[in-house]
Amino acid sequence: CIIISNSVPVLQGGGIYNDGAFGGNATLTVANSALSGNVAGDGGGIFNDGESGSATLLIVGTSLNSNSVSSGGGAIYNEGDGGGNGTLIVSNSFISGNSAAFGGGIFIINGSNGAVNVQIVNSTLSSNSANFFFNGFGGGLYAGGATLTIANSVLSDNTADGSGGALYSECPSGSATVQILSSTLTNNSANKGGGVYNEAREGTATLTITNSSVNGNFAGSGGGIFVSGFNGTATVQIASSILSSNSANSSGGGIYVGSAALTIANSTLSGNSADTAGGIYNDGQSSSGTVSLTDSTLSGNAANFDGGAVYNNGAQSGHATLQIANSALIENSASETGGGIYNNGENGGSATVILTRSTLGGNSAVSGAGIFNDGFEGSASLRVNSSTLSSNLVADAGGAIYNDAGRGFASVAITNSTLSGNVASNS
Repeated sequence: CIIISNSVPVLQGGGIYNDGAFGGNATLTVANSALSGNVAGDGGGIFNDGESGSATLLIVGTSLNSNSVSSGGGAIYNEGDGGGNGTLIVSNSFISGNSAAFGGGIFIINGSNGAVNVQIVNSTLSSNSANFFFNGFGGGLYAGGATLTIANSVLSDNTADGSGGALYSECPSGSATVQILSSTLTNNSANKGGGVYNEAREGTATLTITNSSVNGNFAGSGGGIFVSGFNGTATVQIASSILSSNSANSSGGGIYVGSAALTIANSTLSGNSADTAGGIYNDGQSSSGTVSLTDSTLSGNAANFDGGAVYNNGAQSGHATLQIANSALIENSASETGGGIYNNGENGGSATVILTRSTLGGNSAVSGAGIFNDGFEGSASLRVNSSTLSSNLVADAGGAIYNDAGRGFASVAITNSTLSGNVASNS
């Protein structure tokens, strides 16, 4: 089946409209087909409408290419609203070159009291775009209040002029859950969240990434991933995954965490870069942010200013907590301070770093090659337990640790640890 070049410029479903609204139950299967060049207001290729009813859309072995809309869902628009249910399953399919203001490839929305469940399996979303006067969201996908699973798939070369190059997920209220399993997100770009943007606007937003790769993505902030608690609760769990060669013009080359909780286990962040925080930016400024790393490696990350691997920011009455256990921070660099970690509790805020059974080695900076602990007009606390800081190289002072109270409070406690072979090159 080939459906091409149909046009309903201000309406829905340029190619197909599947309507289960108003108590209906509609099921549509599109298999081994192509939908290309269709135009609509929403859902350029297909509009799946489960408002106050039930609509199920199955896409199998199909390509949706070069469809476009003025609003949401360049290729597909999937909706559940008014107590309705919108279900979308995409498998072994290609969605590429589609465009929209929101959800260049796919737009998923859960309205009032609805339910939206989406699975994308063994599929590719590539070169889709979301552009709307620098407020386009979700180059590949936009998911609002949905339950979304992406498995064994590739999201590549998607762009958004606002947030979420590959994926934009938000929770307007209630809860939203996104799982990314055994998938690759590469070469996507946006202003925030080159790979993924995850926000809890009012409710609870949970993002889980397992056995996946997030690499080569770019953004202003959060080159790989941007997560924001906003007025809700946002959590991100990353396990057995690799985040590499992502970059940001501003902060968080690998990951930007804003007033949220991030847990990383058995993973690697390498070769990421930004002006501030080459690897991870934990922003608890005026709020709170928590990052926990276990059995993981941060290596070769670079910052043009501070925090080569991690910048832990609890400034301005906020609080930031960074816990690192059984992990290694190796050969990270900062052109100014904190080659491994910059712990910032300045201006009335507080920041805490707890380092346990871990290694910081071969990191470099002008000051505080291993760790820069900054309590300027605030409070910074550093605890080093059963760890090793070795062969870190600093141009000025503090090869392993630089502790700076600066009209505030800065404390360091070191227990059962080894500091060896660190060098201050000006000495």
